Amino acid sequence: MLMVSDSKTTPTYGIGLLTFWRRGWKTLGDVQESLKVAELGSVGMTRLEHRATIVGVEYRVLGPLSAFSNGEPAKLGGKRQQMVLAVLLSTPNETVSQDTLIDSVWAGEPPESAIPTLHSYVSNLRKVLGGSLDREGSGYVVHLADSSLDSILFEDLSAQARSAGSPTEALEAAERALRLWHGRPFGELGDEPALIGEARRLEESRLATLEIRIEADIEVGNHAAVIQELGALTAEYPYRERLRGFLMLALYRAGRQADALRVFQETRRFLGDELGIEPSAELQQLEDQILTHDPNLDFKDRAATTAERAARGYELHEMIKETPFGELFRGFQGSIGREVAVLKLHKTISGDAKFVRRFETEMRAVSELDHPHLVPIFDFWRDPDGAYLVTALPRGASTGEILAGGPWNISAVIRFVDQVGSAISYIHRNGMVHGSLTIESVLLDQESNAYISDLGLAGLVPGSDRHESPTEDVTALARLAFVLLAGSESPTSESLSSLRPDLAELDAIFERASHREEAGRYQKPEDFGRALRQAVGGDVVAVTSEVPTGSRRNPYKGLRAFKESEAIDYHGRDSLVEELTEAISSNRLVTVVGPSGSGKSSLVRAGLLPALRSGAVAGSGNWLIAEMFPGTHPFEELEAALVRVATERPAAMHEELTSDDRGLVRVAKKIVGNDGDELVVLIDQFEELFSLVSSESSRRLFLDSLTAAANDERSRLRFVLTLRADFFDQPLQYPEFGEVLSGGLIPITPPSEEGLTRAIAQPARNVGVDLQPGLVTRIIDDVRDEPGGLPLMQYALTELFNNRVNNTMTLAAYEESGGVAGALANRADEIYGDLSDEGKAAARNLFLRLVNVDELADDTRRRVRQTELKGLSLDQTILDDVIQQFGAFRLL
Repeated sequence: MLMVSDSKTTPTYGIGLLTFWRRGWKTLGDVQESLKVAELGSVGMTRLEHRATIVGVEYRVLGPLSAFSNGEPAKLGGKRQQMVLAVLLSTPNETVSQDTLIDSVWAGEPPESAIPTLHSYVSNLRKVLGGSLDREGSGYVVHLADSSLDSILFEDLSAQARSAGSPTEALEAAERALRLWHGRPFGELGDEPALIGEARRLEESRLATLEIRIEADIEVGNHAAVIQELGALTAEYPYRERLRGFLMLALYRAGRQADALRVFQETRRFLGDELGIEPSAELQQLEDQILTHDPNLDFKDRAATTAERAARGYELHEMIKETPFGELFRGFQGSIGREVAVLKLHKTISGDAKFVRRFETEMRAVSELDHPHLVPIFDFWRDPDGAYLVTALPRGASTGEILAGGPWNISAVIRFVDQVGSAISYIHRNGMVHGSLTIESVLLDQESNAYISDLGLAGLVPGSDRHESPTEDVTALARLAFVLLAGSESPTSESLSSLRPDLAELDAIFERASHREEAGRYQKPEDFGRALRQAVGGDVVAVTSEVPTGSRRNPYKGLRAFKESEAIDYHGRDSLVEELTEAISSNRLVTVVGPSGSGKSSLVRAGLLPALRSGAVAGSGNWLIAEMFPGTHPFEELEAALVRVATERPAAMHEELTSDDRGLVRVAKKIVGNDGDELVVLIDQFEELFSLVSSESSRRLFLDSLTAAANDERSRLRFVLTLRADFFDQPLQYPEFGEVLSGGLIPITPPSEEGLTRAIAQPARNVGVDLQPGLVTRIIDDVRDEPGGLPLMQYALTELFNNRVNNTMTLAAYEESGGVAGALANRADEIYGDLSDEGKAAARNLFLRLVNVDELADDTRRRVRQTELKGLSLDQTILDDVIQQFGAFRLL
């Protein structure tokens, strides 16, 4: 077994692991039954196997605090009452004094009535938990059977994994232990002072168990399956050399020796830069073994099969079900303790050329939607291994599964129509359609609230018959209502009255909803919902808390650049977009140059890219588009960008890219499919190549690679760069590249008055918001002489939109916010002023790391991984709150 250590303490593991769909599990007993596997041989029988004989109260703390009495969920009351139980469960079967409980529940500041209030909490808990909560002396205790607390079960299984006699036994025990987790220990209560220590101990134990599972996976032959997981782990915990050793061995056993050695070189560079030390002796020895192909590293059982373990940091557990789009898994995101659903799309979908071209753009737009009846998308990505979609974990079932119980009553269907209809209206207001609303794409929670899923997928599936009309979404909603009332999914031409005579008054409603001509149907979801209520004598306007108010989305972008998915809000730059389109059609390298804040990134992302996808250049509708920032390691960023659009992963891509200046051309030929296709690489903030890259040899090779690709008449590559004007002289110091750069130069000039007018007014009008007369002229006057005025204008408009009066953006609100010059500063000062002293210190530390100081040019912004921030000696809860506060107002 691989022995690589980097600490005297127990190694800990964390990965962005997401859990999936947990359906039908209500008690620990149910969970345990679902986890049963073959006996563990020498490990012997465990408390888990004996669990079925225990009846009573079961508790969960490996996630939000919960309890089940005889299989039914117990109502544990408010936060302080739950704290009583949580503190008792943190030391199970041990008496906790009354004074300790009071200090814990009120965080050291108890009220005068603390004692009687505590007695009340205990009394309430006893009513729902029975006799397991007892008074002993001056305190209280929760008496637990051996397996009635999930944390005890977890520790038992973790101990078995540590002492297992074989990798197979260790793997089985560790897997079962990890599956007991469904959130952060104690949920939100885990941040309370009385529980934070125990919560962190449990998290450390989980990470140590994950380490055991990964090592066992490698030992039994699942080395290929853990590579993605280890890649995410080493990014999340970059100082853990043991994780890097596991990744090196897994890559080597998967036949990727060059990648394994690159991990070692990256480790050496990272530790040298950050800590000034060399990798551990164990890791250096492993590098020597890989270089010499030491047979001791080989995996002997070549017939072993590998299981799918993780996808880019999301730990995969059991598959929940097969969907029309792919396999749905349950998993866990360990870094934040969150359960999620992960959909792995079928290879026939993820490898399709149309899918590759549109996936990121479509999913980015969908993931930004936020509505109470849409299943939120947390993450998405594709690479040659597949495409994945990570969403919230629903707690119920699909409408189709619920329908098995028989027809719905009319009031339940009206509530369903109101909820789904409000989500559809929201989708339409954002310029999208669902396109494939079916009974399986609407999910219901345990309270029968409805949530739309699969948004954006139908249009990406090869050969799908997705519709593009918003009216068709309304028609699909009406079909769902008909099916629910009829109690059958089967297509039918029968009237509803023939199936439900009691609902004969609805026949005319559904007849209109399915009218042959689109103009004769209901045009909006609320029209259909209103007709239903009128037909049964209900209120014309729905008055239910589940129906959101439908507030208008803010079409302005604050300080950030427009994205491709936001082209609908991008106005006033038509002539520049045309000029850029013409330039890319005749040049293989085009550079957009302008001062900071001139809108370079927005022009390319929201102007050029949508134009190319729509075929503005002959054949450009079939071009692949990869996007990147140079960062500190440009070839690694380039490799990651190319992988996202590749259908097959070129072998040793990094080595190919960095071998010589023709490497990029060779890799591109392997990635681009049909002879007529092209690959466009957008390199945004190109100045980072000069402000962040410390290696001159790496910078020169990168520039030489771009030069070779741009000068090759047979090249399938085109490049679009955005460059800050104050860095313009630096690429010109490389003569060959400078010559290529000068051939496709697009200087970005300030927008005309007409362009500014459209940029200010059109986004608001598109969402039905008016501007007070004189407001546009006033804003133009303010922004005309303001350096870097476009982002400041966007921020002022963002604030102004939020403060509109009677759906109108007013001069008075503009003045009050501080206008173009003052809105940003006023908001930033307000947020900073409201922070605690600790919060202000965290904010200063944060912003110092978001700026790169350059002696040769103006300071530049710097992107920072949140894992880097975790290394600061700051309270992470306070730092997270600072990030949330500034991010909520689009200042980050």
